[in-house]
Amino acid sequence: MARVTINDVAKRAGVSHTTVSWVIHDDPRITRETKARVLAAIGELRYHPNLSARSLVSGKTGVIAVVAFFFSTLFELEIMQGVERCLDSRSVPSNIHQYATRGSRERKEEIFRQILYGRRADAVICLSLRPSDELLEEFHAAGVPLVLVEERAPGAISVKTDNRAGARLAVDYLVSKGRNRIALVGDRTSGEEIGLSPQERLQGYLESLASAGLPYERQLVTDIASFDVEGGRAALSGILANGGRPDAVFSSGGDLVALGVIAEARARGLRVPEDLAVIGFDDSFVASLGTPALTTVRQPLQEMGSTAIGLALDSLEGRDVEDCIFEPHLVIRASA
Repeated sequence: MARVTINDVAKRAGVSHTTVSWVIHDDPRITRETKARVLAAIGELRYHPNLSARSLVSGKTGVIAVVAFFFSTLFELEIMQGVERCLDSRSVPSNIHQYATRGSRERKEEIFRQILYGRRADAVICLSLRPSDELLEEFHAAGVPLVLVEERAPGAISVKTDNRAGARLAVDYLVSKGRNRIALVGDRTSGEEIGLSPQERLQGYLESLASAGLPYERQLVTDIASFDVEGGRAALSGILANGGRPDAVFSSGGDLVALGVIAEARARGLRVPEDLAVIGFDDSFVASLGTPALTTVRQPLQEMGSTAIGLALDSLEGRDVEDCIFEPHLVIRASA
């Protein structure tokens, strides 16, 4: 697809390219009517201004874009720490620009268009999301590397954990401890904008139940509203309200959610792990700080971040790159 230029917008709006530039920069000399006409043309043509003057000369922006649903959970925090650590170790002058989709498909696609058509980054790292198939093809055609963390797509580089194996580690361990009503608390596994990791963790959970001869009980599986303590508390409350009475919970939604499950259990007079064993996912820094300390599935988040940015830089430098899949490990503490 040919990139829309400022001259195309000017022609559509019936104004000069200078007027379009003034509108983009919100110049007060432009009348309300003219501004509305230019903005309409920009929207119709999906024009994205090239904000990097340097890229006009060098063809490079010196920017790596990182796109995520949010940057407020422990998952993104530790991934970004790994990204920064890698940049420091390689003494790379690249800047990191963060873009949050806030869970909106429309916003996500618009962000990817801005990055691609506006030439805002040399490479893109996506955390637990991916562009549409159409945009994947256009990124590939433009030679802009895409690194997907916890996702897969044709033509993109993947950095992920073996999530099915991680879920099996957790559930198999709970079964070995005599637990037979194991709840799953995690992200959505159906509908729009569903990530790969929650689907894989659900699959591992179901495989372990089947191997142990345990039935799948729908009322013991629930989605979380948020990746935090309150999300975990609400999830356990929902399971109990729907008639579920688990003797264990696997929090595939992360450690903070697991800590929320523990908090709600204790508020209801349930002992952890005697009445309710709890296992988290990630082994983030908070896992060992709770009471009881959290048993959890470890994935090396900082190493995954370092690997993702390293592969992006290697690809930009013309080196051959391959997908990277990390093996999870069960870290046994006091909660299960």
